[in-house]
Amino acid sequence: MCERVQNYLDVDRSGSMVIDEIIRREEIINELDVGLAELVLTAGWYLWWERGQIVHEETVQTPARTAMFIAALTKNYQIATKKSSKLRQGWKKPSEGRVMVNVDAAFDEDGGRGSMGSIIRDSNGSFVAAAHSYVPHLIDAPMAEAYALKEGLMHAQQIGCNRLIVQLDCMEVVQIMSDSGFTVNSAAPIYDECNLVWTSFQDINIEHCHREANQAAHLLASRAM
Repeated sequence: MCERVQNYLDVDRSGSMVIDEIIRREEIINELDVGLAELVLTAGWYLWWERGQIVHEETVQTPARTAMFIAALTKNYQIATKKSSKLRQGWKKPSEGRVMVNVDAAFDEDGGRGSMGSIIRDSNGSFVAAAHSYVPHLIDAPMAEAYALKEGLMHAQQIGCNRLIVQLDCMEVVQIMSDSGFTVNSAAPIYDECNLVWTSFQDINIEHCHREANQAAHLLASRAM
């Protein structure tokens, strides 16, 4: 690493210019699998912190241990950054000629009540319609999710949609509908109603989506509650 920094100093001995060039080149230290810029900046911060320790007559580590600690801090920073930079699974527009119907449910276990929200958008990503409803008596969360699907299907039917994709963040509902709506849980009668409405559409699919992609329907359901 010292040799690399020396190469930059041979070009320009101004500290700010050296740091600027190190950041610009995005060089990697293969032995540590970290960026040179990240390592140098972490070292600068840590040495500044140790200087403060010395000023306040605190004990500091040996140079060798300081170097090891700087390398460990840099590596941990890189790992944390990679985890936090995971791509968000946001809402995506449906294909041309179709609409996307997002549905979600909220369930209050203590009160035995629930609410549903649905939002319909077209292939341009433009808003078409939205609705929410409140149900004062529900047995459990699976029933609330099934009710949300039924409400979303009926909503799409009422405004004349024929080609649609239904999205929700409950995998159980997707699996049940993929199995022709067959289930033995408390929501079985609701799934029978869903199947009746389902057959009225010309082209329909159901998909599981990440919660991030279902935020609009989630907020509608929460508001209804």
